[in-house]
Amino acid sequence: DELAGGFVLDRVIHMNLYAVQALLARVYWEMGDLEKAKDYALSVINCGFFKLEEKTDVEDIMNGVISNKETIWGIYSEEFPTFTRRTMYASGGDYSLNVKSGYEDIYNEDKEGFDYRQDKWFQVLGDYEATGLRCMKIVDRYKVKLASRPVAKLSGLNMIRLPELHYIVAEYYLRVDDQDNATKYFDPVLRSRGLNGFAGREGMKLNLKHINNERRKELVCEGQWFFMMKHYEMTAYDNITDQTFQPSSAIYVWPIPDSEFEYRD
Repeated sequence: DELAGGFVLDRVIHMNLYAVQALLARVYWEMGDLEKAKDYALSVINCGFFKLEEKTDVEDIMNGVISNKETIWGIYSEEFPTFTRRTMYASGGDYSLNVKSGYEDIYNEDKEGFDYRQDKWFQVLGDYEATGLRCMKIVDRYKVKLASRPVAKLSGLNMIRLPELHYIVAEYYLRVDDQDNATKYFDPVLRSRGLNGFAGREGMKLNLKHINNERRKELVCEGQWFFMMKHYEMTAYDNITDQTFQPSSAIYVWPIPDSEFEYRD
């Protein structure tokens, strides 16, 4: 019936089978079980329902909308684009990334080609050295202009997207010293963002730092960087106090709430 047809048509905004597999890939990666993470990631990559966006469409991967190619699971919300416009653009606050955050350097490291993410997801606010960059990745530019989007798209938040699974598979193959398969799964993401892949690069092999740099570029403003820092036990830099904190349980392990013990029976 019509209701069932609509449900299947917009399966991306429901906790579907592929969303479960993708989230299991993320969880096993966070646990350090790369083999299981790779298996679940490949189940989604090879299913045929999801494809990487074209580089010229990078601006519309997020922007308060759910990608109709890359998103494996998203949360539908008509209010989200309006909220981000009000809080991140129209409020007068800059919500910028400090120069010391290193984002400009990250996007330019080992760069071959034109990175459409760097061009489309950030906005320089006056003097870059003084104000840094405003992240426009999740702000709907049509809402900013109070204009209608020419092509209808689902409004909302992307919870997990295809590139993250490519990174997991590439990291697994690096772990087992299979450079060819690592670049096979890593390079398509680079090309879909306007960059050259690592296959065939003279004198340069793909390594974990490259993958993690790409994670940071691709997943900016998606709430994943903290978990990556925790996973790799990285130092944490606070640009407000200009302090660097060494990895420890005090930073990365949240205490179990007392209520969990009180009501556990």
